Amino acid sequence: QRGAHQASDTARGELRDKGRMGDDDEAETGNVSVWTHVIFFFCGVAPSWILVDGMFAQISTLDRSQPEGLALATYLGAVSASVNTVIVPAYDAAQRWLQWPMRRWVQVIAYAQIGAAALAAIGWRAHAGGFSFVLYLVILVASIAGNGQQLVLLPWLADDCDNKRIAMAMAGGQSGVL
Repeated sequence: QRGAHQASDTARGELRDKGRMGDDDEAETGNVSVWTHVIFFFCGVAPSWILVDGMFAQISTLDRSQPEGLALATYLGAVSASVNTVIVPAYDAAQRWLQWPMRRWVQVIAYAQIGAAALAAIGWRAHAGGFSFVLYLVILVASIAGNGQQLVLLPWLADDCDNKRIAMAMAGGQSGVL
């Protein structure tokens, strides 16, 4: 076990060295770099629950345009609840297999969430056979990303950033985007 802890500490140190943006080559705005503002602008969209919240904020429009009608919110909620049920063991299995650093997980989840938001914007009216497949896919990805906030974003911030970054991620910055 001692060797595992030492390897973990070494890996964290390497992640800090590789994963953290250098403060010396960034323009600073107060104590927070410009790149941090840009990253957190995009993190308002991903990885967070903002897309799930946004989809449910629009449910009164969506349920009038989709074949599921008023049941759409229930079905979308069931998709999200299903993700919430399996995400932790699925993430653990994926991490054991892929062995990605936290930064890569954050990037993949962020890009997936941004892609899902774009898909929602472009294809929200699409349905086939009484099934709003685009909306279900969007909620699936958005729920994975929402869970990714706790599974990967916050641990990555805790390892590679100072506490102000965590507060920015959790203290309502994403609600302002909505």
